[in-house]
Amino acid sequence: MKVKDLSHIISSEHLFFYTLSLGFFILPLVYWPWSSLPYEIPRVWFFSRWVEALFLLGIFSLKDIENKHFQRGLLITLLLFLVTAILASFLGVDFPKSIVGNYFRGDGLVTLFHLAGFALLMALYFKDEWKREVSRAIVLGAFLTSIVTIILAIRLYIFGDNTVLHWPDGSLGGSFGNSNFLGGYLAVSFAFLIYVFSLSKKIMARIWWGGCGGVIFAALLITQSWGSMVAFLLAIFVYIFFYLGRRMRLVVGLSILLLGAVSAFIFFSKVIDPTVFVAESRPRIVVKTLLGVGQRPILGYGWANVDYAFEKVPWPYPVRFDVYVDKAHSTLLEVLATSGIVGFLLYLFLCVMVIKVLWRKSAYYRLLLVVFIVYLFHAQTNIISIGEEVFFWFVIGVAMKS
Repeated sequence: MKVKDLSHIISSEHLFFYTLSLGFFILPLVYWPWSSLPYEIPRVWFFSRWVEALFLLGIFSLKDIENKHFQRGLLITLLLFLVTAILASFLGVDFPKSIVGNYFRGDGLVTLFHLAGFALLMALYFKDEWKREVSRAIVLGAFLTSIVTIILAIRLYIFGDNTVLHWPDGSLGGSFGNSNFLGGYLAVSFAFLIYVFSLSKKIMARIWWGGCGGVIFAALLITQSWGSMVAFLLAIFVYIFFYLGRRMRLVVGLSILLLGAVSAFIFFSKVIDPTVFVAESRPRIVVKTLLGVGQRPILGYGWANVDYAFEKVPWPYPVRFDVYVDKAHSTLLEVLATSGIVGFLLYLFLCVMVIKVLWRKSAYYRLLLVVFIVYLFHAQTNIISIGEEVFFWFVIGVAMKS
């Protein structure tokens, strides 16, 4: 091979692409069994180093930047949201904790800015010709993660190996340690499999990607996470939704809204039942956090400080030894509690703008819209891993390209 050809293969632009793809592949598999916190914290650490590596490679690729213009409204909204998060944290109740985040999550401002930086890197450097390969890397990472989960399930269910980490109901979290973390990641990444499968023309390729889908679905069942299973089905539904006629979209869309309203009513009806009290129940977390927000409505309690909002107001009556709630189990509620109404409105506006931008673009961007919608749904049903959250910021970054 000629030296010139070799230099083309290992150019900074190609190194950026390979690092991006490899990071997506490795991220769901990261855990450190020798640590006292073997799952989420190592993954947050890996993600941060991954972004920093991409940043360094990006410096050497400045001359290759093609995306010199951004969706200005998206960029300004994102920057305003970050400024609000900093201000809310500085004026909040525990600024040091806002910086580094919860001990079990590493979800502070440092991680937030790595996530936002990742989005900006995608806006600058992501190229359309990378779409298929990056999607394949995501799917293969999800596939291998599912294989690991299935192997662990065989050890537990068939061979009775109780050394396998599992929840009392028998659900598994695989390399994520938490079944909801794993289920959410698999549900959101499944949308990329739909895209890769749709691009496959040869029968063997379709069999392979279809088989990957079956393995991912099997692992999803092992998590026993209902929110994730619904999100999985939502990915398929939304993808099909784009190919329906206008009238059918209206009918189906209104039906889904009605179903959602009924489900929400049933969910929150448990709140007003005085005979039912579960300290860690989702309705109680929601109500107590909202009551806490009422005490600091403008800028909230500071990033990663949702536990202060939960503990602020006793409800329905004081509990001497209450549960510790470090996450709101809903990203919208989390943002509201930690950055107040100002941060919440900016976050909501950012989401609406992303949906509006992606709706107007071509097929791949419709796929990203599926990913975005599935993420927004699942992120309101439970706590999530950074392995899932990275898709949210990836979509924002690609949408930000002008």
